[in-house]
Amino acid sequence: MAEPFARVYFPDGTEDFTARSPHNLLVTLFARTGLLGLLPFLAIVAGMLVRTWQAVRQQSSRIASLWAGAWVVLVSACFGVVLEGPMGAVVFWITLGLALAGWMAEREEKKSEEPAAVPLPRAAIDDSLPDHP
Repeated sequence: MAEPFARVYFPDGTEDFTARSPHNLLVTLFARTGLLGLLPFLAIVAGMLVRTWQAVRQQSSRIASLWAGAWVVLVSACFGVVLEGPMGAVVFWITLGLALAGWMAEREEKKSEEPAAVPLPRAAIDDSLPDHP
């Protein structure tokens, strides 16, 4: 299966070419970068999971659909070489960025809708306190 590839891209290479991608993003990432590369990526995945859950719980369909799109690409990368080339990687990282930007914009919007805390005048606080002997 890998022989035609080896002939085209490695014409001076050996006759026996048996190495191939494991077709799993996490295995490939660990094989190429070790724990030093795998752990930050798993932190990104954990952040995706938390933000997706928040979007679903808040019933924000626009943001949840962006998170779902990023998940589709990520899950398919666990069964194929989707993120190893630009066709899947560009879509994944752009979708992930849009989902995060939408989440941040929604959070800012909710902050602006909340009424600001207005401090009470000192006299109102003193009048409400009971007198002690």
